Amino acid sequence: AQLMVMLEFKRSGKKLDRDLIFLATPDEEVGGKAGAEWFVSNHKELLKDAEFLRNEGAFIDTDDNGKARYCGVAVSEKSVL
Repeated sequence: AQLMVMLEFKRSGKKLDRDLIFLATPDEEVGGKAGAEWFVSNHKELLKDAEFLRNEGAFIDTDDNGKARYCGVAVSEKSVL
């Protein structure tokens, strides 16, 4: 879904005020050593000026016509219950 949003932005021709960066990493469910941890250890300079980070998670609530009413943003997860 996030890659599709990137493609839609590109296809729209809309000019943005900043870069839009897509970063897909593996193994978040098993510690991230080969994914996010590797990226931070080897290429964190590529994101040093990033202003926002969107992560998978939460949900989008829509009405009966499919129009978004609410876009959830996950701010934490997997905490102790």
